[in-house]
Amino acid sequence: MKKILFCLLLIFINSLFLFSKENIERDLSYNPKFSSSKFKDWLLVATFDGDNVPALQFVDKTENMFWESSDSSIKEYVYKGKNSKAGIFFISAMTYYQYRGYNPLYTEKRNRANANMMKRFYFYRFTGKGGGIISLDNTLVAVDIYTKYVYIYGVPVEADKVFGVDVPTKWGPSDTVKYKGSILPFYKYDPVGHVMEDGTIVLYDFYLDSFLDKENRYQPLYKSKYIYK
Repeated sequence: MKKILFCLLLIFINSLFLFSKENIERDLSYNPKFSSSKFKDWLLVATFDGDNVPALQFVDKTENMFWESSDSSIKEYVYKGKNSKAGIFFISAMTYYQYRGYNPLYTEKRNRANANMMKRFYFYRFTGKGGGIISLDNTLVAVDIYTKYVYIYGVPVEADKVFGVDVPTKWGPSDTVKYKGSILPFYKYDPVGHVMEDGTIVLYDFYLDSFLDKENRYQPLYKSKYIYK
């Protein structure tokens, strides 16, 4: 009997390590414990390929480009970035938005109710002109500034077809996506990447590959890797 109890205890302990914060597609040699204050200065840069697959990178602020407070009531900061691209098309008038501890797709009431959890996340979106003429307003990602994991927090709820391309025109919280009949907060879905100490954003293959599936692109995924115990 004692041997059985001992074995069960070992299984339980191993399961804790299996679903620990360090076991989600992240190299074990990677140490995420760099200062969270970097995110107040780092500027996000986004580019996209012809399938809208994103490439994201944090870069250092400059004398002319840095986050400026835009709307303190929703903890919004903005900076005007360089032109970007989506495949062969350029994106002009790139403006990036950062929300510190405030989900811009939640209501004010919901943000207050989840304030203790929201304070660990910075949310990002951008606006711009695709090809210089198509108005864009896209959510990007949410970053947990403690664990440095990256999450999907918004999904398109309306889109228009422009030159044969589906362009999202309205976004809703990813919490509206059902998984096996349940709706989960965005941070209970799987992380889609992580941030390195030098500002590199590693996006996982399963997330990048999802953009090739028109039915599931932008959709959060769940494989029982919820890390907020």
